[in-house]
Amino acid sequence: MAAVAVCSVAAAWWSFSSRSEGDARNQVTGATTSSAVQANKSSVLNPQVGTVENQAGRPGVKSRDFDASIAGIDANKNGIRDDVEHYIEKTYPNPAQRAAMMQYAKAQQNFMLTATTPERAQLAARELWRSFACARSEFGRPWLDATKDVHAMYLNTRDRLHAQARAQDNLAGQIVESYSGDKPCD
Repeated sequence: MAAVAVCSVAAAWWSFSSRSEGDARNQVTGATTSSAVQANKSSVLNPQVGTVENQAGRPGVKSRDFDASIAGIDANKNGIRDDVEHYIEKTYPNPAQRAAMMQYAKAQQNFMLTATTPERAQLAARELWRSFACARSEFGRPWLDATKDVHAMYLNTRDRLHAQARAQDNLAGQIVESYSGDKPCD
C-alpha cells in the first residue's frame, strides 16, 4: 500500500500564532510598520512568527529547548533532543509505549535535519512511516494523538519550523510506501 507523503504544519501555524487574525492579515498585506516587519523577518509559512522567546514554564508549553540551532541540545547524542527525551520518559511509564515514542521522536528529528534533498527526504520519510506504524502498534487508535505533543515540541522555534517545511517541500509530490513489515518497532 502506498501513502502520499503529506505532513501538516497546521499545528505549528496555530501554536505559534499569538496575534489576532486581523493583525496577521495586516502584516501579510504590509499594513504594519517597516520596523515590525524587519524585526519579524517575515516567514513564508507564517508571516507573524518572529523570534520565539523561551516559553518554558508557560501553560501548555512542553518544550524546554529554545536553542538557536535546529538540532537543539542532545547531550547523549542519541538523535533525540534532550527536552523531548525527558518529556517522553516522564509521560510514558509503559516501556513499550515509551520506546515507540522515542523511535518516533528520533525519526521526526532525523526527518527535519536530513531531508535536504528529495532523495534524502524519501529515506527519512520511510523511517518516519515506520515509527508511525510502531506508535500505532503500541497505542492503538489514539497513536496520532500520542505523537502530536512531540511533533509540536520539535517545531518550537522559527528555524525549526522552517527546517520542517523545507523537509516537507523536498518530499512534496513523492510517493512513500507505507511500512508493511511485521516488526515496525526498533
